[in-house]
Amino acid sequence: MEPPMYGKYRHGGDDEMMLSDGDESFGPPPPPPEHAHPDDLHFENNEVNVPSVDGDGDKFNDEYSEDYHNQSAYADVESSGTHDPPEEKPLEEDEADVNDLMAEYDEDVDFEEDQSVEIPPTSVVQRMVMQENEDKTGENRNKGIMACLCCCLIIGLILIIVGFTTDMFKDSETKSVATANDGEGGTTTTPPTDSAPAASPAASPTVPDTRTADVSAFLRGVSMEPSAFDEVDSSATLAANWLSLEDSLELDPTSADDQFRMTQRFALLAGFWFASFDDWNSQSGWAFNEDECTWDGIVCSEVNVDGVSVQAVTEIYLFDNNLQGLSEEIGLLPYVKILNIRGNVIESPMPQSIVNMNLLEELYIYDNLMTGEWPSDLSALSSLRKLDASNNQFSGPVNRFFDLTAVDLLVLDKNQFTGNLNGVGNCVNLVRLTISENSLTGGVNAELSNLVNLEFLWLYSNGLTGSIPDEIGTMPALQVFDVFNNDLSGGLPTTFVDSPSLQVLTLADNNFGGQIPDAYGQLKVGALNIENCGLTGAINPELAKATALVSLRLAENNFDSAEFPDFILGMTNLVELRLNDCNIQGSIPTNIDDLSLLQILYLHNNFFGDVLPPRLGNLADLRMLNLSNQFLTGAVPQRWSRLTKLVSIDLSDNPSLEGGLPDISGMQALEELKLARTNLGEDITGTTYFIDVPSLKYIDLTKTAITGRLPNNWGLLQSLEELRLADNGLTGQIPRSLRAVETLRVLILTGNALRGTIPDGFFDFLTELRILQLNRNELSGALPEDISNSFRLQFLSIAENRDVNGDFGFVGPLPDSLGDLVNLREFECQGNQIGGELPEDMGQFLVNLEILDISNNQLSGNIPGSFASMTSLTEFFLDGNNFETAWPENICNISTLSIIKPDCDIACPASCCNREAC
Repeated sequence: MEPPMYGKYRHGGDDEMMLSDGDESFGPPPPPPEHAHPDDLHFENNEVNVPSVDGDGDKFNDEYSEDYHNQSAYADVESSGTHDPPEEKPLEEDEADVNDLMAEYDEDVDFEEDQSVEIPPTSVVQRMVMQENEDKTGENRNKGIMACLCCCLIIGLILIIVGFTTDMFKDSETKSVATANDGEGGTTTTPPTDSAPAASPAASPTVPDTRTADVSAFLRGVSMEPSAFDEVDSSATLAANWLSLEDSLELDPTSADDQFRMTQRFALLAGFWFASFDDWNSQSGWAFNEDECTWDGIVCSEVNVDGVSVQAVTEIYLFDNNLQGLSEEIGLLPYVKILNIRGNVIESPMPQSIVNMNLLEELYIYDNLMTGEWPSDLSALSSLRKLDASNNQFSGPVNRFFDLTAVDLLVLDKNQFTGNLNGVGNCVNLVRLTISENSLTGGVNAELSNLVNLEFLWLYSNGLTGSIPDEIGTMPALQVFDVFNNDLSGGLPTTFVDSPSLQVLTLADNNFGGQIPDAYGQLKVGALNIENCGLTGAINPELAKATALVSLRLAENNFDSAEFPDFILGMTNLVELRLNDCNIQGSIPTNIDDLSLLQILYLHNNFFGDVLPPRLGNLADLRMLNLSNQFLTGAVPQRWSRLTKLVSIDLSDNPSLEGGLPDISGMQALEELKLARTNLGEDITGTTYFIDVPSLKYIDLTKTAITGRLPNNWGLLQSLEELRLADNGLTGQIPRSLRAVETLRVLILTGNALRGTIPDGFFDFLTELRILQLNRNELSGALPEDISNSFRLQFLSIAENRDVNGDFGFVGPLPDSLGDLVNLREFECQGNQIGGELPEDMGQFLVNLEILDISNNQLSGNIPGSFASMTSLTEFFLDGNNFETAWPENICNISTLSIIKPDCDIACPASCCNREAC
């Protein structure tokens, strides 16, 4: 998209361009869109209504500020009149040719009238007369030129005198009016005249120089970054040029009445607009409307500045607007209380001038690409209550944020902050603190207990060490405590037993060790997550006394081998139960439906045997079920078809399960069907089994002994993202209908007996495809050119489609379009009948390729020198072909290349080729 243009200036180009008066882009702006108040932090919507304790940083719905009401008033902007310059009359040259001279000669001597002269003059006489006339004519012409020059000089002098006198008169008149107005307490205005509108400053050869200099000098004086004016393309310079040459207000930088307004407009233009106005999603009014308070996303309020009421910018809402930059000049907006620029692509550092915005109350800059460190002293932001800078690339010590003594919401997760929690006790107003997914060190500081208003504390995924201080359990308002994925130790803390408000306790993925304390039976929390904490011993039955628990996660610990704990069946309030990887053996309880409220049940990676309990089908609210990697036997009970709310079922890696595919026709919410490495297969020729559940996104029937031809109705699964059917007994052709599944990301048909060619136009709509594996079949034909439509492909395998008799297999040369797969990391086509030469520029574009296997084909010709550009290559196999020329030695310079199996018929340096393989 071309950058927007206005006046003479176009950001991002060297040429100046003047828009015509009829340019439609400068018509009246449309009304601004509704600015709904930002839902800046919230938990992701989850159908499972249990507290989140998995350390994923879900955010509660918080309403940060008062509703924002749009101002829809826009100032009408009239096009100023323009004047064509007066037409200059060109000077006429006195052209004297021979005919003119002869005419003059004829006037001096009339031969016909003078009868006394009967003989015409001789040629000598004629030449003498003509020379005389030429001298006279030249003399007359010189006199005429001199006269014209004198007239021009006189007229020019008169114009200069008149212009000077007029300017003096105007200055005198202006000063008189200003004096009169000052005496009356009014504002300075220029009286209207009956003359035509004056030309814009940009059209005058002398006025812009003076005005531009004055504007530039003033703005340089107030700028947060004066050196930026030394760069012709800086946002500050572009903004100053617009204000001096394009701004219809023509504010006077020498007037105290105009200086505030000019500074404010400059701050908006240099701080935001010229820093990255290209491709803003919404930009109504910017650098166009006279009133900056009507620019999209800008809200003004009346404030008092040095005893004068002015309209100052107090709120800025430019979120989700594709902003790409931010400059220091935002510090010239000291009255801003709310700044919301979240959800953009800003890559610049945090402006250090942010500390000048000392009235700032709410700052939302999350979900950008911002880098660098924040100012070392943030104490000037004494009014800041809410700060969310999450999901950026900020760095530096986190402690400097603890100078924000008024802040009640501080969200810094998903950055690169370092340091410890020393000083956090200064933020006594904190209600929510999130510093997850950073690089914090040290311990969980005891001064956190000073934060008597703190309700939510997320510190997960850092490098915190030591034990948890007892003082943390005394925090009166604390509802969520999450230190998931740190390096804490010292046994499970019992301090939380007496926490009066705690609802969610997440201690997972640490090194606490020891056993579950008996005191945990006194917990009043609703969700307890102590997964992967190095726990041993038995699963403590005292947990049954924690009757408030709705979510219990004990997975991935080294508990003593035992059968399913019967006491858990009495915890009838449970909505979520995770006991996977807990050394449990025996049978799944037949009365598992006693936990009638269960929505999530994870029992995988244990040692359960016996049949699947039919009564599990009575869990009407069940959404997530994982029983994979066990020793379960028999068929899937028919009663399970009642699980109408089921979203995901995983029975994979139970090789003794049999009896055909489970009935899923009633599971209309089902998205994931995982039955891999079971014996549940059947003939699926012509089946409607899958399309009966159009919500399916993930199907994994790898090695389930399914047979028959693939049905031709896959195109109806418009939500399907992954289809894994490897290592079965499928026959027939690849159904062409799969091309209609535009959401497909993974297609794995490896290890079947599929025949025929890849259907015509197969890749036309598969633009989301990342993984395609067609290896170990009996496919034939050429790899189609339209594979370039699947430009997101990362793994492509068509290997080993030729059988032992030399039949089948892909043929023909590799398509040139293969080079369009610039994201490709692994390409395998070995064991086919591919011939011809390799595409010459193949290596130039496949720079992300890590593994390339083209061995055992019929390739010939040269090995392209462009292969040396594959700087990510680690493994390269090309043996078993008919290449003719020597190996390009520059391929050996690829530093990552560790395995090369060359074609043994061509020369290859021993330094990088595995000659022993020959």
